[in-house]
Amino acid sequence: MVRYEISDFTMESGDYKGLKCHAPASAYSVLVKHGLAKDPRTGADALLSSLATKGCSFTSEFDVSALAMSKKNVQLRFSGLDTLCRIEINGKELARTDNMHRVYIFDIKTLVDVGKNTLTLHFEPTPDADPSLRKAYAAFGNGGAPYLPDMGIFRGIELIAFDHKIISGVKVKQTHTDGSVRLDLRLDTVGHDEMSRAVATLTSPAGNVYFCGFMNGEGSITVSDPNLWWPHGMGVQSLYRLNINLYSESEIEDTYEMRIGLRRISLSEDEITGVKQLLVNGCPMFPMGAEYMLQDIIVSDESEEKTEALLRAAKDANFNTVFVHGSGVYPEKCFFELCDELGLAVWQQIPLQDFDGEDRAEFSDEIKREISENIGAVSNYPSLCVITGNQRLSRILGTEDEVNKLHNTFSAYDGMNVFDVGGELPALIKRISYPSIPSYRSVCKFTDPSKRNIGSDVFEHHGADSETVMSMLADAYENYPYANGMKELSYVLGLASAESSRSAANSARANKDSILGISVGTLNESWPSVSSAGVDYYGERRPLHYYEHRFLAPVTIMAQMRGTRVKFLISNISRIDYHGVFAYSIMDNRNRPIFRDSFPIRCRACSNMELHNVDISSVIKGHENEYYLLYSVTDKTAEASKGTLLFTKTKRFAFLKPEFATELTGRGTEFLLTISSSCFAKGVEISFDEIPVSLSNNYFDITSKAPIRVRLTSPVIITVEKLKRLMKIHSVYDLGHEG
Repeated sequence: MVRYEISDFTMESGDYKGLKCHAPASAYSVLVKHGLAKDPRTGADALLSSLATKGCSFTSEFDVSALAMSKKNVQLRFSGLDTLCRIEINGKELARTDNMHRVYIFDIKTLVDVGKNTLTLHFEPTPDADPSLRKAYAAFGNGGAPYLPDMGIFRGIELIAFDHKIISGVKVKQTHTDGSVRLDLRLDTVGHDEMSRAVATLTSPAGNVYFCGFMNGEGSITVSDPNLWWPHGMGVQSLYRLNINLYSESEIEDTYEMRIGLRRISLSEDEITGVKQLLVNGCPMFPMGAEYMLQDIIVSDESEEKTEALLRAAKDANFNTVFVHGSGVYPEKCFFELCDELGLAVWQQIPLQDFDGEDRAEFSDEIKREISENIGAVSNYPSLCVITGNQRLSRILGTEDEVNKLHNTFSAYDGMNVFDVGGELPALIKRISYPSIPSYRSVCKFTDPSKRNIGSDVFEHHGADSETVMSMLADAYENYPYANGMKELSYVLGLASAESSRSAANSARANKDSILGISVGTLNESWPSVSSAGVDYYGERRPLHYYEHRFLAPVTIMAQMRGTRVKFLISNISRIDYHGVFAYSIMDNRNRPIFRDSFPIRCRACSNMELHNVDISSVIKGHENEYYLLYSVTDKTAEASKGTLLFTKTKRFAFLKPEFATELTGRGTEFLLTISSSCFAKGVEISFDEIPVSLSNNYFDITSKAPIRVRLTSPVIITVEKLKRLMKIHSVYDLGHEG
């Protein structure tokens, strides 16, 4: 088999000609990289808006070798064309495409010759948001993105030449019984060869190897004593490596490799209350995470590196689920491979805009093919747990038979995933959204100094409309002192968003038996904007991200105050009982304990429990502005969860000026910061204005003289001395205090 990418192109659009580019590439990305247009992520540009009414073309000269032409089949595979495209090979029309969500494969052997050949892709503009246009709806301003209907090559183009057969897909059906899992494999191929044969090899995490051959494209393997795959916080993400070799005579014609996880998922419903619950491997799962948005408004600028960074941030924030938003595109396989590895269950929303009109039969058939192809290509990944649609998809499919027929095309067996055709399950997810602005370093990247004001036209263009601004400021200044300048404003709005999200998430977890799960804002944003993202466009982690790590932990303690009574609760969403010690203290602003109590606790798996209910009026009376509540649960190995509660508004608390003691050690790019404070310090922010240092913890409270350890990772090699000079430490005390 011969296989290689076609990636070197020149683009033309209107008066712009001969613009060299490397696919993936789009009209906007090429103009920006050639300096012919401003970056749309840093402000408004009239030229970019006018491009929505113009077309463009991409042309590539590619070689077809004598070896490739000697094969019986020569194909071109287009993995992502956005959206209305006419394809020409050597001046002859090959095909027309109109769905950016599909992969197109065409035979080109009769159209090409050995040596130089020309591929031209003519793209038509798509300025109008037609609900039947199969284009990412984010291009038309949905999902927090601006209006930017791009066009071009957003995923790779590949030439494939082969003689006999190649593997087009593999379905793995799992049958779970006590102590074993039977895997029934179905091999799908393209081409013709009666003499071909295939052999599958399955390797367990421990290195045990299983083999099987295929008869009429089917084979089976039985795994004894299986290692199951679990979402993050519920168990280990055990993955088996599956390798299938397809032979033609004595030579390997094609190879298929992937990792699979052994697991089941189902949806249960209480017969009396009607409350629904997800079960993974028979155990209750409480999904917690955020919506995964289109990675970039210029879709061709998405990358595997950014995907990995975002998903690792999701795990760091203690997500066990990512909800893929339907305004974007179907994620690539690398997305699911990383989710498998990190234990992130995926809820995939079908990118189908709901509307009240009628759908033509040919459009309905196109949607079925699109879903079958996209979901079928990733259906073996254990992370893909729930596929959700909407009322439009319900109308398209109509009968239960049609639903089951489509489900069978992409799901190998019952228990592989839940197909929520009508989109009913997302309504059972508690959605929490409190916006904030990006970090000051990010603000500096998309604004000029004269526009670094939340009331500027640039900020308004990036989501800071008057209603949103008023809501953010009202929420922040209800509890915090007024900010002095953009840097403090970013800090205050970030803390206010995180605190409001924590309060709402704690309330949801306290009542988790009445909901299906929690979604906190968005994981990311597709351009720098005012949003509820935990990670901004440039990869900076907002205060919300660090708060999520605490309030989405598998075992979390909560304190609810009503009058002078405090109720303490613990939420345990893990599969095992939690044994530990609950402790609470009334502390003064110098971190001296005024009152303390503790006792051992046991919280059953997958449950909530009230720990204590106490009236503290006699202790705090007359000291509400200088005392605070500290509470935690600790097991034999570590502190599982910790929190603080003020008895007054943050802006009324009598904070003392903290004297921070720090020690920084390490070398190269990895460092350890040890920090302590002379008194109670709230919302401690560690920042490095000049370089984007990653921190394992930030925006935390210091409640004792015991040091807090924070791991730092620099993007460049740097000395300890220079890192110390760049480091700045900030806390709530600094708001309203000069110097």
